[in-house]
Amino acid sequence: MGWNIDVKSEQRYSNLEDPGYQSLLRLPAVDENLADQFFAKGIVSAAVVKEKTVEELTIFRSVDEEYAQQLIAAAAEIPVEKAADSGAEESGEDGAEKAVSSAAAEPAEQPADDAAPQE
Repeated sequence: MGWNIDVKSEQRYSNLEDPGYQSLLRLPAVDENLADQFFAKGIVSAAVVKEKTVEELTIFRSVDEEYAQQLIAAAAEIPVEKAADSGAEESGEDGAEKAVSSAAAEPAEQPADDAAPQE
């Protein structure tokens, strides 16, 4: 009737939002099924693929030696995910904010401690 419903599992939907998963989909001929297989085996980004050996990639049914070499070469060309970098920056900022909050809290507490013995 003209309707096309694309049903995805909750896990795949979650994966599709992951920058590492998206980097896997940018590799030549990697579809969601192969990306799911990679993800399940701990290959969570193109950056991880470039560190793998041909032998480690040929454990997947659809990956032969030639294709594994192509994947490794292509993965080396994909820039590191910016979302992962910004996540590190965000956590660094959070850490800095916590440090500032802690530092700000400490002087406030110290005068209170100093004031207590004087009473």
